[in-house]
Amino acid sequence: ALAQGIWGGIAMLISYLWGTVVFGETPSHMYLSLFGLILLLFGIMIVALSESIGDRFYTRYTGIQYQSALLPTRDEDDAESSEKMRGLRKYSQGVLWACTVGISGGSILAPMHYVPEDNQGIRFLPSFGVGTAICSPIILILYHTITNEPQLQFHVKDALTTGSLSGLVWNIGNVLSIVAIQSIGYGVAYPILQCAIIVSGMLGIYLFHEIERKSTIAVFWCGGVVVLLGGALLAIAQ
Repeated sequence: ALAQGIWGGIAMLISYLWGTVVFGETPSHMYLSLFGLILLLFGIMIVALSESIGDRFYTRYTGIQYQSALLPTRDEDDAESSEKMRGLRKYSQGVLWACTVGISGGSILAPMHYVPEDNQGIRFLPSFGVGTAICSPIILILYHTITNEPQLQFHVKDALTTGSLSGLVWNIGNVLSIVAIQSIGYGVAYPILQCAIIVSGMLGIYLFHEIERKSTIAVFWCGGVVVLLGGALLAIAQ
């Protein structure tokens, strides 16, 4: 959840900068636009950290001690402390990768701005698909090399149907995001698209029952309201 909050927030900021600074999509009300962006970033982090924040509220009212799973305490022996420090290093690497995802994710459709106007919009989609088809096996090979897995496991029988469905949904989102960018601009459309974290959170809570504690769900919806308000202000400011 923290990773999604980090890359969602950075993707919002990067796409906003692409639109306003690089493409010259200056909002009619700049201060209102910036305030909406800040609310989006703040709301995304609340949603992403809702479980951690909810746990703290739960601890406060039940008296059950809350303790970080990452940082060592004075009472732990050297082995446990060393293990947690390794976990902290892994955590730092995760934050770095999440930042990288946010930068690339916020720039994903920026190249469309540099093609002739007649080839923008839906006409850009086939080229986008070609780029995806070329890069996917390259990324797979790089992942296999970095992780040192002994053998690639494709699991075609188990994953083909659900994987194809996921790809279909993802592509529908890409098509609609292109339409949205043409209508309201890159710097507004793409930050608002990061509100998808609310949909994924709702699926996790109400469909998969991954979170059942009421305090966590309450924090999630507080963040969700902030996200929606920020998106609305960003659109109004344009």
